Amino acid sequence: MILIKWTLRKLIEALLSAFTLSIIMAMIYYQPPRKGYPEAPDFEGIFQLVFMVSIFVFIIGGIPASTLIESIMRKINFRYRASAYVLHPVLYIFAGFLAGILFARLIGINLDGQLIIVPSLIGGACFYIVSLCMNTMIKVFKEQGDEE
Repeated sequence: MILIKWTLRKLIEALLSAFTLSIIMAMIYYQPPRKGYPEAPDFEGIFQLVFMVSIFVFIIGGIPASTLIESIMRKINFRYRASAYVLHPVLYIFAGFLAGILFARLIGINLDGQLIIVPSLIGGACFYIVSLCMNTMIKVFKEQGDEE
């Protein structure tokens, strides 16, 4: 039962991370239609493309990376708590960077900064933020359940 809850939670994190990354990338890369350049992708097209690619990357690369990072963070005894608050997001962003590079190499894309590296870094940050929010929401709901 615990494994099912964990798997469901990680899948929801991956889905929400892909959704968040898709919105951010669509806002960054959207260009209003102009004369002479009618084939510019619209917001919805960018969102759909990024979502379809990122959901795959988040499930295949993000969930195992998140599990590894969480186990690493549990095993390290930090002398100062602030160092844990700095290391945790750095590990997620680095994992996003590695996942983006591996994905690019798998499908044969050249490593272009705007096309692969920047979205990968933002994707790692998105996964960290969604994971942090999910942990907070679970704690709040457990506390509310204990009060009743």
